[in-house]
Amino acid sequence: MSVAKGNELWSKVQQALQQNLSKPTFETWIRPARCSSFENGELNLIAPNNFSCDWLRKNYAKTIEQVATELYSEPVTVKIAAENPIEIPNKIGAASLGLGSSVSPVAELSPPNSSTLQGPKKILPGLNLRYVFNRFVVGPNSRMAHAAALAVAEAPGREFN
Repeated sequence: MSVAKGNELWSKVQQALQQNLSKPTFETWIRPARCSSFENGELNLIAPNNFSCDWLRKNYAKTIEQVATELYSEPVTVKIAAENPIEIPNKIGAASLGLGSSVSPVAELSPPNSSTLQGPKKILPGLNLRYVFNRFVVGPNSRMAHAAALAVAEAPGREFN
């Protein structure tokens, strides 16, 4: 099948989802995604960034598959990829990012050695290196924000939603 057929199916899926989702939800997660291909019952979507990609996979992939299957009248599987994945060289470790020991297994990077410094880059999803705790300047007007963000990062999902 062609990309045009995939774009047509994705457009119909978006129209169906727009009826069932709130406007902010639809505009934030569904509308920015686009179809990259559709072959052998596999609809490949591209999200604008890693965070959107992960969110779509976790929260909407099954729903998109169900709607696409209904519209296409045959089973459709959905694959979602990020358009611009964030790449970080191997030589940057979790400690230098200011993340401490609360780093998820996906985000852990191997320690540097002579063979990995020249090796391929690792992808650390959703992390902007400009916004890490060790680069944050704590001042009189940002102590509360810093303490709250640090508490959430050290115990995600426990203290705050």
